[in-house]
Amino acid sequence: HRPVFDWQRAERRHDHGTIQGRLFSAVSEMLRLRAGFGFLRADAPIEVLDDGPHALIVDVDDGNLRIVGNFAGFATDVSWGGESWTDALTGTARGSGATLGPYELLWLVP
Repeated sequence: HRPVFDWQRAERRHDHGTIQGRLFSAVSEMLRLRAGFGFLRADAPIEVLDDGPHALIVDVDDGNLRIVGNFAGFATDVSWGGESWTDALTGTARGSGATLGPYELLWLVP
């Protein structure tokens, strides 16, 4: 029921100039960050703060992490509250809202 695995395509994950390489690198970084975030444990409290038509905002472990995602194929204005956040995925300082690009995802930490 599964197709034959394309090992040649899988080897491209080491080449950052390919789609496979960029995707593998991004997922690897997310897994590395997740392993270091104790508040992403299975029993951490989660609260959905906003489930607007295009964006989703989720508070994890009483505000230790705020996940913000734009699930639209176009830019969307999103306000996630608070004063000062840092995107753990990029290290970029963020305020309380912004215009997120298509399918953009933020892992915000205070």
